[in-house]
Amino acid sequence: MKFSIVGQDDSYGSHRFSNNVILELIAEHSLPSEKFKFVWWIEKVFLDKSFEKQRVELESVDWFGVAHVPLLTPKWAMYSQNDLAKLFATESWKKAIANCRGIICLSEHLAEQYKILYPSIPVFNLKHPMGNSKHLFSLDKFLDDPKMVVVGTWLRNFQKFLSAKSPYKKVILHTKYGKSFIRDQYARYHPSIHGKLQTVQNVSFLSDDDYDELLSSSLLFLGMHDTSANNAVCESIMSNTPFISLRHPAVEEYVGKDYPLFINTYEELDSLTNDKIAGAYNYLKDNSYLKEQLSYDAFINGFKEIFKKVK
Repeated sequence: MKFSIVGQDDSYGSHRFSNNVILELIAEHSLPSEKFKFVWWIEKVFLDKSFEKQRVELESVDWFGVAHVPLLTPKWAMYSQNDLAKLFATESWKKAIANCRGIICLSEHLAEQYKILYPSIPVFNLKHPMGNSKHLFSLDKFLDDPKMVVVGTWLRNFQKFLSAKSPYKKVILHTKYGKSFIRDQYARYHPSIHGKLQTVQNVSFLSDDDYDELLSSSLLFLGMHDTSANNAVCESIMSNTPFISLRHPAVEEYVGKDYPLFINTYEELDSLTNDKIAGAYNYLKDNSYLKEQLSYDAFINGFKEIFKKVK
């Protein structure tokens, strides 16, 4: 594969399974080319001021890239590098899209939407890879201290989590920017959030080991306003950690339609039982195919197949 990676040296967050790890993997299997570019994060490159030079280059060379942001992302979550309405209206995007050889989405759900939006451009879907988890879920640990935890910030439905009744202790694990995001963005649309935050346990950003410990002993609440690929879903699969989620097509792609803890309404949280959680744990533990789909080997093999079609 011959292409230059746009933004390879940029920072994509502190997550240990971050996008930088994926870009390093891609770089190991490719050679640079000034005539063909690969954009890992389309939204960021076309909206972040620091990529102005790269945007100009994409107006005159062939390129392909990955779209991350769900098209139905709420307005309050459309912060600078995710504002799709702004992106699609920029002159750089209008010029560069003419040279786009393909768009990769990290779910078929989002890919189908992009096919409608840009019918003349090849659109592909590829699952987000995830490294192996060092700590697997322990049902005994959960039963010793049963709790339902929100991890991550972007697109999380904090309002529903805080309002819903649950037989388990509720915990919010804040990312490094999570508290400020809730204060400056989320609270503008849900002003009662601050008072409700005081009703649950709030935990600051954890080290990797402490995070693994939390993941191995908690039920995760993954109520989201919308999603395509989600790190927490992938981590749950790799660590056998039960999570509860509304039935969403993108989540179904990753975990399967038969996953036991899909719910239709958040009112169902009140009827959670240890047996249901054990059923979800066993489903993840016994389904090795889900993990194989998220391996780095599966990702790079799928990426190579896509490259054959866009080069």
